[in-house]
Amino acid sequence: MSSEFVFRISPMDTAALMPQVSCALEAYNEQESRRKYPGTWRLVDRLRRVPKAPAEVRRKRRRRRTVLGLIDWFLGMLLLIPAVTDPAGLYVLLIAGTTGVACGIVVLWKYQRMLLGVLSMLSAFFLCVVGHGSPQEFGNLLPLGIGLAVLGLVCLFTGRRRRVTAYDRAAQKLLTRETDPQTMEQVRFTISEQEIMMETLDQPDQKYTVPLTQLTYLIETEDLMLPIYAESVTVLQKRDLITGTLPELREFLADRLVQTGL
Repeated sequence: MSSEFVFRISPMDTAALMPQVSCALEAYNEQESRRKYPGTWRLVDRLRRVPKAPAEVRRKRRRRRTVLGLIDWFLGMLLLIPAVTDPAGLYVLLIAGTTGVACGIVVLWKYQRMLLGVLSMLSAFFLCVVGHGSPQEFGNLLPLGIGLAVLGLVCLFTGRRRRVTAYDRAAQKLLTRETDPQTMEQVRFTISEQEIMMETLDQPDQKYTVPLTQLTYLIETEDLMLPIYAESVTVLQKRDLITGTLPELREFLADRLVQTGL
């Protein structure tokens, strides 16, 4: 088995690799938390042992709840629209309609936010047209229509957006460090039995080395290896390993290897 593993540094696809780096940083944070708070994590692991419902069951449950949410929405709107035009005389319908629409919004927000956005915008358009066309008779529908329009816009703008986490921001910063591509092509990152070394081929006198004992974790994702050492982290692409093999590297650092599943 090889006792030296050398990576070159090549350009990276920041957008494609950012989720993997984010996941790796989260895995590192979990490992450190496990080391500091083992009792808490024993409880967490015990709770995680509770079996989840099969994927098909979860899919049917999601479909059933979506249908119930749609029923709540439509029945609530059928009751709410006439009640809004005469809130004093139809206050019971107003309460029932508001409850039905609210339940539908809660369920659809969780399971079908884009669908909720479309329904809200269509309802808002209808209510605003009716309320504007006959302000004396249906003017009370305008505030409801405006509220649904705001809800629809929020759903449409947030439905497809991936929530940005602190790990995402750290990954973005890590991958977008200002570096000269020509200079980085000369950089080699080496893991050996004694040390970790980063050197530049055209500047052999400038080397950065730390003892291998300072390597705390090697985080592996689908395309990356991230050694974490001396409060530093380096993003290495698996394809850039030029000395040694990945199975040998995994075996060499088995006691420090953390695989994320990505």
